[in-house]
Amino acid sequence: MKKLLWSGSIMGLCFFLFFGTSSLCALTHGPKGDHPGKAMLHVQMLEEHSAELGLTEAQLEKIRGIYDKSQKEIIKIEADLKIARIDLRAEMEKDRSDRNKVSDLIDALTRIEAQLKKSKYMSILEVKEILTPEQLTKIKTLRIEKRMERHDHRSEMRQDRMADRRDQRIDRSGNPDDFRELDDDF
Repeated sequence: MKKLLWSGSIMGLCFFLFFGTSSLCALTHGPKGDHPGKAMLHVQMLEEHSAELGLTEAQLEKIRGIYDKSQKEIIKIEADLKIARIDLRAEMEKDRSDRNKVSDLIDALTRIEAQLKKSKYMSILEVKEILTPEQLTKIKTLRIEKRMERHDHRSEMRQDRMADRRDQRIDRSGNPDDFRELDDDF
C-alpha cells in the first residue's frame, strides 16, 4: 500500500512539473513569443513613447541590445527546458522508471526554470539601470493607463456580450417583457 501511495505521489509530482510549470510560466510571463519583451518594460512601448519619456537614442540602442541579448539567451534556455521535459516524459513512460533518474531530471528541470526566470529578471534590472528615476515614474504611469484602457475595453466587451445574449433571448421568445427583470440584475 505504501509503495502504491509513493508511486502515485511521484507520478502526481511529475505530472505537475511537466504540465503545471508551463502553465505557471504562461501566467507569469504572458503568452509564448511575448516574453521577455512583456517583462522588459515593453521595448515596443518604450520606442513608441520615447519622446514622451525623454529617452535618448543612446538609451534606446542600449535597451534594444539588452533585449536582443536576452532573447537569444532565453531561446537557448527554453530549448534546454523542452529537452529536459522530453527526457522526463520518456523516463516516466517506461514500465520500470528509475527513481534516481526521475529525481535528477526533476532537479534539472527546476534548475533550468530558475535560470530562465533569473535571466528575465536580470534583463529587467539592466534596462532599469539605463533609465532615470523620472523615466521610470513615467513608464509606471503609462503602464497603469494602458492597464485601465484594457480593463475598460474588456468591460465594454462584456456588456456588449450580455446585451447580445439578452437580445437573442428576446428574439427567441418574441416578448421583451419576459426578460425585463434580468435587466435589473445588470
